[in-house]
Amino acid sequence: MTTVVALLVAFGITVALTPLVRAVSYRIGYLDHPGDKSSHNRPVPKSGGYAIVIGILAAVGLAGGFGNRDVAVIITAAVALAVLAAVDEAKSLSRSGRFVVQIIIAGAIAYGGGVILEQVLLPFGVRVAFGALSAVAAVVWIAGLINAYNFMDGLNGMAAVEGIVSGSALAVLFAWVGDPAGMVVSVAIAGACAGFLPWNLPSGSIFMGDVGSASLGFLFAVLSLRLSNQGVPLVVAALPLLPFLFDSSVTVLLRALRGERFFATRHRSHFYQRLNGTGYSHAHVTMVYGLMALISSAVALMYTGLTETTKAMMLMGLLGLHIALASWVMSREHRGLR
Repeated sequence: MTTVVALLVAFGITVALTPLVRAVSYRIGYLDHPGDKSSHNRPVPKSGGYAIVIGILAAVGLAGGFGNRDVAVIITAAVALAVLAAVDEAKSLSRSGRFVVQIIIAGAIAYGGGVILEQVLLPFGVRVAFGALSAVAAVVWIAGLINAYNFMDGLNGMAAVEGIVSGSALAVLFAWVGDPAGMVVSVAIAGACAGFLPWNLPSGSIFMGDVGSASLGFLFAVLSLRLSNQGVPLVVAALPLLPFLFDSSVTVLLRALRGERFFATRHRSHFYQRLNGTGYSHAHVTMVYGLMALISSAVALMYTGLTETTKAMMLMGLLGLHIALASWVMSREHRGLR
C-alpha cells in the first residue's frame, strides 16, 4: 500500500507543480537559452527538476520512507546535489568545482553510509572483487552515473522515460529482495518522472535541467548499489540504465581518444544526438531509447532464473544490440540521411 501511495503522490505533485515552476521560470528569466550545440531553438524554462525532486521528497515522506535511516541519508544527499546543481545553473560554477563536490557527496555516502561496491559478479562465477577499494569503486560509480544521466538529458522525454523504466524495474527488484524502503524510493522516482513527462515530451515546454538529471543519476547509482549490497549482482541492477551507460561511456571514450575536451565542453557527439541530427524527432529518439531500456529491464528481471550460459548470451546480446544501434546511427550519418 505504501508503494501505491508513493507512486500516486509523486505523480500527482509533479504533474501539478511542473506548470507552476514553468510559469515562475518565465517570470524570473530562469531559462535555457539555445546555442549552436543545443537541441532547441527558443529559450525554455529549465526548472522541471525542482518539481521532480519535490515530488519524490513528498512521496517518500508520506509513505514513511524517512523512518528508514539509510533512505533519509540518500534523499538528503540527493537534495544536496540538487542544491549544487541549482547554484551552478545560477552562478555557473566550474565543471571541476562541481565535480569535486559530487565526489565529496559520493564519498560521504560510500564511507559514511556504507553504500559500497564490493564486487561485480558475472556469469559462470566470474567475480571482480574490489576489496579495500570497495568504497572508492562506489564513489566512481556514483559520480560517473550522476554525469552520465546529465549527459543523456538532451532531448525531450529522454531522461524522464529512462526514469520511469528504471524506477519501475528497480522497484520490482527491491520487492524481490524484501526491501520496502528501496521500493518506495524507486516507485517515487518513476511516479515523479511520469508526472513530468507530459509537460516535456510533446512540446518541450520545460526541461528538467541539472537539478533533475543530477538527482536522478545519483539516486539510481545509490539504489543500484543498495541492491548489490543485498545480493543482486550490480550488472543486473544496472541493466535498466544500459542505454544511458553505453551511450555516455562510448561517447566519452571516443572523444578522449580524439583528444577532445570531453568533459568540459558542450557537444552533440552522443549517439542519441546524432540520431536526432539525421532526422529523427525527439519523440522518435526517445521511443528508441525507451524500448532499449525496456528490453534491458526485461533481461534484468529474468536474469536470476537463467542458466549461466543463457545469462552470458543475454548480456552479450544486449551489448550487441547497443553496438548495432550505434553502428546504424553512424551509417545514417555516413549516407547523409535526414
